[in-house]
Amino acid sequence: MKDFIIPAIDIKDGAVVRLKEGKFENVKVYRQNPIDQFKLFIELGFTRVHIVDLDGAKVGIPKNLKLLEDMLKQKTMPR
Repeated sequence: MKDFIIPAIDIKDGAVVRLKEGKFENVKVYRQNPIDQFKLFIELGFTRVHIVDLDGAKVGIPKNLKLLEDMLKQKTMPR
């Protein structure tokens, strides 16, 4: 089943969030550290993670590249 589900990490202001109705002013923070969330998905056996840079999406240029690089330095995802 984990081959069919792709979990998502939406990043805003360095935290894992969800936007209610897609509104940037209506944010729920789920976790302060996206790297911890990424590691959890790896530990749970997921082979893919969808990552969204909401800060970058809002302005049209990437804003969380350093954080994304740090995430990729974590344990390689299983194939």
